[in-house]
Amino acid sequence: MLRRVLIAVIFGSCAQICNAQDLPAAADEQALRQAVTRAVTGFIEPSLERFAHEAQDHAQAAAELCREPSAQNLDHARDRYAALVLGWARIGFFKLPPFVEGNRSERVLFWPDPRGVTQRQVQRALAAKDPSVGAADSLSAKSVALQGLGALEFVYFGGGADQLAGLEGAHRCAYAAAIAVNLEHLAAHLAGAFAADGQFARQITQPGSDNPLYRSGAEAAEDLLNDAASGVEVVRDFMLKPAMGETAATANAKVPPFWRSNLAVRFMQERVSGVAHLIEIGGFSGALPQDERWIERSLILEFETAAAALGDMGEDLRIAVADNDGRDAMRRALLSLLGLRTLLGETLPQGLGLEIGFNALDGD
Repeated sequence: MLRRVLIAVIFGSCAQICNAQDLPAAADEQALRQAVTRAVTGFIEPSLERFAHEAQDHAQAAAELCREPSAQNLDHARDRYAALVLGWARIGFFKLPPFVEGNRSERVLFWPDPRGVTQRQVQRALAAKDPSVGAADSLSAKSVALQGLGALEFVYFGGGADQLAGLEGAHRCAYAAAIAVNLEHLAAHLAGAFAADGQFARQITQPGSDNPLYRSGAEAAEDLLNDAASGVEVVRDFMLKPAMGETAATANAKVPPFWRSNLAVRFMQERVSGVAHLIEIGGFSGALPQDERWIERSLILEFETAAAALGDMGEDLRIAVADNDGRDAMRRALLSLLGLRTLLGETLPQGLGLEIGFNALDGD
């Protein structure tokens, strides 16, 4: 919890030189505890349970494809893969301990990958017909770039993927099935951590002096809101903005993840939708003082505007970045996402009387 230690030092120093009236009002501890509990039980837990079911469905589809390779079974496995990707989009923005311990988030999705490590390593493993990537146990000990949704996308949609519909794709299919099994295990572990009887679920919803992670509901709320703000920021600054480029000539639709499977736009849509549902179901705005309730209305408006703009881009990012209407929708999305980043990372925490944490993207 280094970020809280640094924040405490900064605010402690500020108290000596700032007027008390310049500091945020104390947070409503009970209201924040209730908001965190609603967020966990009403959004995170069911979303991870759904993701675990999607991982199980995909693992079964991959196994069936390997048993009986055909174009129909390949289409089914790809469909189940798409559901799994969008399930991760809704929930994968968290940096809470169960997500980061054991590199679980990176093992589910190794991204950003600006140097193309995933493609190089996967291509090498496929070309060499490396038998170790075809078994879940040995694969789990390898580079995170060889595991997860990014590697699986290349297996399903990269060069030579159509071999999966026939016997010549046996090694490639075994690799896909091994990734699928590992994803199933990772999803089950995450779902278990946030289940009603899960250790982390108890820690984040029952803060106290004897809690090793959270002493108060305010601390737990700070982590959730910081992750929400970072989730929006990633979509804006690391996916959409660089993909758009300064002009259509400098655009690069291959920057965001899942461009091969044409899921890039839907991934961004689901990520923003997931953040919106976290805030809505948690009811964080309900803990605001009456004179700060305008923040809730602003959040609703910006989420609706961002969703509409992302929808207006169409499903194919390659078309959107080259099309005038698509680029106009991207500009509107960038503007709304910037507003959301400010509301979630600064305005809402200030209105709740929370200490504003360091952005997880900046390092802490």
